[in-house]
Amino acid sequence: MKAEEVKYKNLVEYDGRIFEIHMIAEEFPALNTDEFGIGVVDWNNIKPIPLTEEWLIRFGFNTWKGWLCLDAFSPGHPSQRFDLYWSKEDGFNCKSRYQGDVELGYKMRHIEHVHELQNLFYSLTGEQLTLKP
Repeated sequence: MKAEEVKYKNLVEYDGRIFEIHMIAEEFPALNTDEFGIGVVDWNNIKPIPLTEEWLIRFGFNTWKGWLCLDAFSPGHPSQRFDLYWSKEDGFNCKSRYQGDVELGYKMRHIEHVHELQNLFYSLTGEQLTLKP
């Protein structure tokens, strides 16, 4: 992975385990670990996490008519919503709704990793996509 691919708080795989990016530096990023606190690692040892149904459910997506869906609000615009839909066949779709009417729809097949979904969600809402308990 490269520095420009991830953002603060993105989840990544390192040494077969999942960690959160704590700091991004071009040469050595830092991961937040429960065991050792903040640790510096090499970019060559960090891997993206494949996005699966299990991960979507962990992020709070719900089943609806064969899709996994998540509704989100646009920052500063409570009547503006974004619906993210995912299916194995079609990948991701995003619909923007304003006061209940669908305005725009986008197909986004290129989202294949957890950090890409986290970055998209942050771009749409201004908030971090977090794991649900």
